[in-house]
Amino acid sequence: MKRFLDDNFVKTFSHIDSHRWQLDKFWNEDCDIILKRYIPIIKELYKKYSGRYALPGRPKYVSMDEFIQMVTDGQVVDDKFGSREIGILYNQSMFTQVDEIDDDRHTKMGLDEFMDAIGRVADRLAVASPYDESKAERTAEQLAKLPTFVKLKNFIEILLKLTLRKDFVDMVEKKIMGIKKTSSKIDPDLAFKIHREAVPDKTLYSVASSKGTGR
Repeated sequence: MKRFLDDNFVKTFSHIDSHRWQLDKFWNEDCDIILKRYIPIIKELYKKYSGRYALPGRPKYVSMDEFIQMVTDGQVVDDKFGSREIGILYNQSMFTQVDEIDDDRHTKMGLDEFMDAIGRVADRLAVASPYDESKAERTAEQLAKLPTFVKLKNFIEILLKLTLRKDFVDMVEKKIMGIKKTSSKIDPDLAFKIHREAVPDKTLYSVASSKGTGR
């Protein structure tokens, strides 16, 4: 049995370390700033794409089907990135559960896991923001080389623009992104600068780190 497991499973899955991605690319100050700035968008996305399978009176959660639907609604799915790839990233974002037979917690994505999954999709896709006027000048190779926090920002803005209510989008564009209605352009000082001094001492990635890997 040990030889069977070593030959067929250990060699295949030993290179997969979902926690390494968090340490190397996601649990950092830049990504934390983006998550904090755009948390109203993330919560609105969570609200829209959760609850399909929740029992009456029970807390809502994001199922794999709902997460796949959200990414699909963002119009970023193609023949190279579809339900299979999205499902893998969904599973990598879920906290490890001891009992996955009698307990279905591993199929119920919470908000922390939801943010992680958005980050994984963003880092994998490397798409341009619909608010970035220079997007036509960037090749796929150039987008792939962007730091993860920029990819995260771009993907959240795509989901904002394509999946959420217009009144909510208008509010976010005005109050969070600093879009000037007169020119319909983004104020670069508000939308693209990272104001480190505005970040609270207790950041999202530090809180996540204190919880342990959980993966």
